[in-house]
Amino acid sequence: MNPDVRTLWMVVSMTALIFGLLHVWVGAGKRRHPAVQLWGAGNFAGAVGAGLLSARGLVPEVLSVTVSNVLIITCWSLIWGGLCAFNGQPVRGRVMAAGPLAVLAAFQLIPPFTTSIPARVSLTALVLAGYFALSVVDGIKAQRVERLASRRILIGLYVVAAAATVARSVSLHLDAGAVQFATTAPAVSFPMLFFAFAVMAINLCLSLMGWERLEDQLADAAMLDSLTRTLNRAGFMIQAQRLAEECVARQLRCSVIVMDLDEFKAVNDVFGHEAGDRLLSEFACVARSNLRSGDLLARIGGEEFCAMLPGVDESQAAVIADRLRVAFAAATFSHNDAVLAGTVSIGVSQLGHKAGLRSAIHRADVAMYEAKSRGRDRVIRASAAGSD
Repeated sequence: MNPDVRTLWMVVSMTALIFGLLHVWVGAGKRRHPAVQLWGAGNFAGAVGAGLLSARGLVPEVLSVTVSNVLIITCWSLIWGGLCAFNGQPVRGRVMAAGPLAVLAAFQLIPPFTTSIPARVSLTALVLAGYFALSVVDGIKAQRVERLASRRILIGLYVVAAAATVARSVSLHLDAGAVQFATTAPAVSFPMLFFAFAVMAINLCLSLMGWERLEDQLADAAMLDSLTRTLNRAGFMIQAQRLAEECVARQLRCSVIVMDLDEFKAVNDVFGHEAGDRLLSEFACVARSNLRSGDLLARIGGEEFCAMLPGVDESQAAVIADRLRVAFAAATFSHNDAVLAGTVSIGVSQLGHKAGLRSAIHRADVAMYEAKSRGRDRVIRASAAGSD
């Protein structure tokens, strides 16, 4: 037996209420985020709107038709606004308000929306489809920056919700009996059933996106140096080992460069530790700009950095390292009233067929210390240093 429309709207109302309470509870915690608060507010609006729709014939028509549809649209506009906030995109308040206000004005002032139920449903479906489309477009843009599996599912669910909304509108134009809330005709109940499923699944995906992002942030925190936003030693060793194995499998050359800022302790002693932190972060920026996008860069000690360059032999890596050295020596950075500058000593080695990653790092480290002993601010190749 197919459920009637009234029952399905009651299911949607209860579902939205439960998720609204969940989002408000999460949004009131320590990790407050405007996205979660908007999702909670949207679900509360949707719960009231769906409840009024299910009470059609039992409450005044202005509540069961006008107010209910305005609240349903408000629900999805707020959820879309929450998605914008979650994605780091601007929350466009005017666009959020435009849909509900347009429907309110049309239902109260503009024929045939003042009297025709199919016309009202079509307008509501059009506005909802607009917010669903905005959610899909903004989701695709955000996915290019931050890949979340739950967001991909969410985009698909919005497409399902849009299709169900349009199908509901079409069914009203094709079948006058579809207006009846007690009807169980498949052409009416199935689109509503899909819509109810989409409401539950979309809210579940909203929650999953938050958990997935938190999981990614925790993973990044374990792998990244918080000051320079480069890999830390643990993260570097994991990714470098994987990259080294890939280079061996593809018979590619691979080189390692170890870099240590010269006279760094003097910077801390003279200008303070904040100045030292500034110099470290600026060096990381210079290093990134002189390395390729596929190279690995890590801060593996206090003022010591390490980079891995796949597809590059020792002589080529030495050229890249010297370019980096020259760029850093020529750069100056302001800190408070002081001007900071520095140099870097670099050791370069190539991974051998038998010697592994740790051996290459050790040989580059030895070469780097030889660069220090020869006067600093220079690049020494491990082969030239006799550390093979």
